[in-house]
Amino acid sequence: MRGAKRSLGVLLSGVLLLAGCSGSTSDEQQPGGGTGGADATGGEGAGGAAGVLSTNDGVGGSAGGTASPVGGTAGTGDRGTGGDPETGTGGADCPDGTERCSCYGNGTCNAGLVCASDLCVDLGTGGGAGAGGAPIGTGGGAGVGGLTIGTGGGAGVGGAGAGGAPASGGSAGTGGACTNLSVPVDLVPVNLVFIVDSSGSMGVIADYDFTPTRWVPVRDGLLAFLNEPASRRHYASLEFFPAPGDLAAACDVAAYEAPAVDLTALDSITATNSPFLTAFNDTTPAGGTPTLPALLGSLNYARSLELEDPDANTVVVMFTDGLPVFYIESEGGAVPGCTEPLENTVENTATIAAEGLADGIPTYVIGITDDPNGLSAVQQIAIAGGTSTATVLTTDDPAITTAEIQAELANIRSYHRSCSVPAPEVQSTVDWEAATVLATVDGIENVLARSRGCADGLGWQYLYSVDTPNTPSHIELCPDTCETIQGLPEAELSVDFGCLE
Repeated sequence: MRGAKRSLGVLLSGVLLLAGCSGSTSDEQQPGGGTGGADATGGEGAGGAAGVLSTNDGVGGSAGGTASPVGGTAGTGDRGTGGDPETGTGGADCPDGTERCSCYGNGTCNAGLVCASDLCVDLGTGGGAGAGGAPIGTGGGAGVGGLTIGTGGGAGVGGAGAGGAPASGGSAGTGGACTNLSVPVDLVPVNLVFIVDSSGSMGVIADYDFTPTRWVPVRDGLLAFLNEPASRRHYASLEFFPAPGDLAAACDVAAYEAPAVDLTALDSITATNSPFLTAFNDTTPAGGTPTLPALLGSLNYARSLELEDPDANTVVVMFTDGLPVFYIESEGGAVPGCTEPLENTVENTATIAAEGLADGIPTYVIGITDDPNGLSAVQQIAIAGGTSTATVLTTDDPAITTAEIQAELANIRSYHRSCSVPAPEVQSTVDWEAATVLATVDGIENVLARSRGCADGLGWQYLYSVDTPNTPSHIELCPDTCETIQGLPEAELSVDFGCLE
């Protein structure tokens, strides 16, 4: 049984039109859910006309009456007013012109609201479908191939779509030439393969403690990003470099092909119960910087993910505070350290990144440093990895560095977030113009508006290929709608198709 269907006119800003409310984050101003409008009353469906008797052996009566138009339209849900700020009950009574209100600190909202991208979405209850609104059946034709004279189709049942009785001795009649159908739509996830520099310069070296300005901002910025609502539909893994042990262990490519945290669905973690948090807590920065073997191993892991799910978007994101180097006094100080399969240099690491890009896996580089000029060489790795330029952040203010890391990761996610999915393969008799895209949240089907060209960033549109200019190749959610749906991992998308007349 499908949930109640309604227009998204009362739902998000983007997908579901947000209830107007204050921008304050205080619990006292958290809105409650509004109640829906009354159900519309639909018109009564007309019954099918009786079939005409046949005079030929084996041929049943003709089909019954023609379809009746849909009855009453769905009612629209009114936004509730008032609301008790102490108990959180009642509707939202907020200033005109406001469309968004913040979720509670624990990521929840009052009854009837869903927390999407840290904002409460008013789902309302909406009006119910009009009574009797469904069209009648096309009337049942008499069975074909009967051994005796057909008895004719019975009258169609209004609103129910039931066919007529079969002819005597014949098989049961069938309905229309096309069957209405609903097809699920799956959004493409992003696989984020993180590799984090845990060399000694990210922590304590001699009398210098870089932990508060480098290690902590990377940890906190990354963990905050992983727990964003907009990340919940995606997946991530985490590895550190160098691998623990001696130089041989640090240079072993295989050590980085099995990350500390395997690919994990981000809707399965919380801020306090996260394998990523545990991995950071279990890691103490120390050792050199085997950038080349670490990147190669991570790209190999990313390649294995692509083999498992070719449709997913997989990217590698590397954090580092230095160039590929080891400080070995017996060898005169700073040396590449690793020599297999290539010497551990910036130029060779860029070659590894280019090979990953050739396999469809881009490499992003985020640098953390006191001196941006000292990390300028890592730009070669980002450019070869297909991401134009490395992001180099200074460590003057750890709080600012943390926020910049979170923002940069959100940008990377948005570059690869996909809300374009192949159009379902359906019967040739379906009416593409009458298709309805639905987002089902908590059992309620929300109708997404079609918007050719996504002029205002809302709703959805068809995409067409050169080979099939008259048949849609993809269904694409518009930007704002895409962002909201990505922040609702429990939302299910589907497309309802009707039949051509």
